[in-house]
Amino acid sequence: MSSIALITILPIILVVIIILGLGKLLAKFRIWKPKRTFWFANIYFTCGIIAFVALFILSSQYERIAADDELQVYIEENQKLSQDIKYKNVDNLKPEYLQFTKTFEATEENIEIVRADNSYHLRVVVTWNDSDTNDIEASYYQTPIFINRANISKLINPPEIKFEDNNFYIQEVEKEISAKTMHFSLELYDSMTVYEDTYNPFEEIIGLRILHLNVPRHFNIIDNSGWIE
Repeated sequence: MSSIALITILPIILVVIIILGLGKLLAKFRIWKPKRTFWFANIYFTCGIIAFVALFILSSQYERIAADDELQVYIEENQKLSQDIKYKNVDNLKPEYLQFTKTFEATEENIEIVRADNSYHLRVVVTWNDSDTNDIEASYYQTPIFINRANISKLINPPEIKFEDNNFYIQEVEKEISAKTMHFSLELYDSMTVYEDTYNPFEEIIGLRILHLNVPRHFNIIDNSGWIE
């Protein structure tokens, strides 16, 4: 059982123990005579809490929030990877980040990349190879994506890529994602007032989505958007 689940269940166990202890105490001193009503309410209340906690823990929408040091590692990795992509160095794209690879056969020398208006958050990088074939390889990579400290990688849809009439069409599947976090902590407060900057990089969207096109040198890539690297 994870530490988060254990922290969530412990207060429930404590409440159940208190209720059972209170029931025995009332029965011992005969303060509350209708035992049947008490035990019925006790069982009803306990089952309701257990069902609520189980539904909360087993829900697919439930994720452990990442710690600051964990997020800092991803931020630094993404910054370095972003610089590598800028200079067309794709060697640092980790295999575990690869989501899919598709191969398309070009028929004409000039190939235009057409991007939809909603696809400009996707980094597109073009590299060249010395192959004599007409095959163009498109690989989509996705680093872990965090929003408000929650990992939402499995909720992100890959881009739709089509190759028609010797043109690449790139379009995103629109999806609205929101994340709420709960923090369990014990803090000591004093009378000192502390003013802090509200900006926190860990609360921003963290992660990269990259489409790598590996193209034979005898083709020309036409980019009318100005967003291709």
